[in-house]
Amino acid sequence: MTHPQESQPESFLQKAESISHIVQALAILAAGFWAFYTFIYEDRIKPASEPPITSITTSLTPVGKKGPLIAIQAKTQLRNIGKVRIRLLADTFNVIGVTVQTGKSEEKHSGYLKSNLYSKEVKSQVLMKSGELLKGATANPNASYYLDPDESVNKDFIIYLPDNKFDLIRMKSVFVITKNFTRILPIKLVQITPAQSQTYQGQLLLLEDAPCPNEPEPCYTQNEATAEISLWK
Repeated sequence: MTHPQESQPESFLQKAESISHIVQALAILAAGFWAFYTFIYEDRIKPASEPPITSITTSLTPVGKKGPLIAIQAKTQLRNIGKVRIRLLADTFNVIGVTVQTGKSEEKHSGYLKSNLYSKEVKSQVLMKSGELLKGATANPNASYYLDPDESVNKDFIIYLPDNKFDLIRMKSVFVITKNFTRILPIKLVQITPAQSQTYQGQLLLLEDAPCPNEPEPCYTQNEATAEISLWK
């Protein structure tokens, strides 16, 4: 015959063991939820809130000569070095031949100063220009172009020009990017006429074609780089 007093310790141990199992199960569930939340936050939520970060490299390299012509290879690369996927909206590339002469050159206005004592640019000519509006910058897109983190887009050109005509060659590369994958953000390609600007005449520029919606972040950003090479021998 079992006495009530003898069953109490056994009942207490069983309850304690059951509580321990429940606590362990809750701890495992909590750890799982925390790991899942951390993964989603670090992998999805946090990157989506970060701004797009890119780098641009641009170069000009003489690659040969034949008769009165010389060949210049122009290269430019846009790389996504951030943590969020970006969309390429538009791009322009202008390669310009420049003639200089002896004399001081200076540009000066509020917040900017550029001075060169021994050379002055006297003439420039656009040798090559290229521009493209992609999906998101126009309602009639040519293509969609996305860059995931650590991906890049490369553009290469060969420019031919008369030997000894220019003193230097300058290339300007511009990429317009955004994180917005659904909204149309109108941009237009504009070729600058002499009446509009003597400095930029003949070049292709990217301009806003409609007001950007008032949002916490800019609708898009322009990333640009310039390279120069002397043609003196």
